[in-house]
Amino acid sequence: MGYQERFVLRQEADGGGYLFDRIEGEAVSVPPEKFADYQSREDILALPTREKFPQGARAAPFFAWMQLTYDCPISCRICSAFKKGPEMSVDQWAQVFNNIQQAGVFESRMTGGEPTKYHEFTEVIQAAAESGLYVSLNSSGVMAPELRQKLPELPIGLYVLSIDGPQVAHDYTRGKGKFDEAWKTLKVLVDAGKKVRVNTVLYQANKDHLEEMAMLFKEAGISGWTLVPLRPIGRAAKNYDQMRLSRDEYGQALTTARRLREELKMDIAASYDTMSQGRIFNTGKYFSKRCAAGIEVVNVNPEGFTSACILHNAPQYYTGNVLQEPFQEIWSDDSRWREFRGEERPSRACKECDHFGTDCAGSCLIIARHTGFPERDIYCQI
Repeated sequence: MGYQERFVLRQEADGGGYLFDRIEGEAVSVPPEKFADYQSREDILALPTREKFPQGARAAPFFAWMQLTYDCPISCRICSAFKKGPEMSVDQWAQVFNNIQQAGVFESRMTGGEPTKYHEFTEVIQAAAESGLYVSLNSSGVMAPELRQKLPELPIGLYVLSIDGPQVAHDYTRGKGKFDEAWKTLKVLVDAGKKVRVNTVLYQANKDHLEEMAMLFKEAGISGWTLVPLRPIGRAAKNYDQMRLSRDEYGQALTTARRLREELKMDIAASYDTMSQGRIFNTGKYFSKRCAAGIEVVNVNPEGFTSACILHNAPQYYTGNVLQEPFQEIWSDDSRWREFRGEERPSRACKECDHFGTDCAGSCLIIARHTGFPERDIYCQI
């Protein structure tokens, strides 16, 4: 596979490309006039030049969500109602990892459900790393104590933990005692010198706890914090209008986040944050400032079906199956991803806004669909 090289190079349709560091988990853009020089270097794994590029997306996703399982040990107020279902074997996942790595994907982000509930979790992590992919993990932090202690030993470059407030808010959201479990996982990883980010879903239960949370996370030594607006999925869909923040409340939360970012010198990412030009979501700086679903990221579910976004994981959104055909063929066929790649995807207001694509990703399709495709997104601060 050539995965012993630290750097991997892939080409884009314009003749330039991206050089990805498989230790740091970051990519840099390579202009067309310098691409051949990088391609000839012996210390770089240059992926084969492809014949067909998608017209409405990158040559390949920067990362792929890998839904190892739908199983989850907790029932969160803000999450989808996951249940046990079919799961691929480690050998099948290894086939998937090799498939997408050869297509030019850089990173596999393990998720679920709760990915650590996958029956052979440590083995599947090893398989992903051996394929040459940079491995990251998105977890609730709720897991068996023996696995928690083993986590730092696994070939994972980035750990993303979901923590939705100090104890009172987190336990209200995810269940009694779940904050303590998540915090134990965070401390094990930080104490081992691992790169840890925290994701927080912003909604009514935690909007008044941002300062307390920032102080907790800063003292703990995490590398960054991402604020995500509540989306109408799973259990949150039924009472979405009562649970979500209003436009003004979300704006107040962003104002607080901007102040904390400056005062604490802390990496705090948030969407719709048009005033600070902060990082959007959990993505690297090389991502575009727009919704990346089906353009720069992809989701692979526990049965191998692909979709543009982990939030659009129903059969009507499936675009192919990586166990049945090469991922490069799935990704290059723009017709399969039309709803996400088409020019009609962003609203007219977003396309005419100076912030869109520079420091705002624009509207979220799952929110737009739920709210009847308003011209102005419900969280928009302009």
